Amino acid sequence: ALMLMIRTTQAHRLLMERRRVPCLDGYFDHVNMLLWPQFKKVFDMHLRSVQKANLAKLGAQRLGLQAHYVSRRYAEFAATVYALSTSLSTSDEMLPLNLKKLREAY
Repeated sequence: ALMLMIRTTQAHRLLMERRRVPCLDGYFDHVNMLLWPQFKKVFDMHLRSVQKANLAKLGAQRLGLQAHYVSRRYAEFAATVYALSTSLSTSDEMLPLNLKKLREAY
């Protein structure tokens, strides 16, 4: 949800730039300054939960034909973050680095 809010904020900012309405720049900067630290905190919590996951408790020993629910949720989360991050026009390397950390932890 936070990535979607960040993406929406940036899309509106670009729209206002194209329409030459600079009066909202301060507002968009403030919203971004509120959202990015929250996103980093939530992403770090996800990363810690993946690192601390106990495979025995998750039932990793069972072999089945379908993907484990944790694998599906990880794939959905990583794909969503990747898709939203590629649409952001930012030079910040925070998202690719965090995705790399998540991939390495999993």
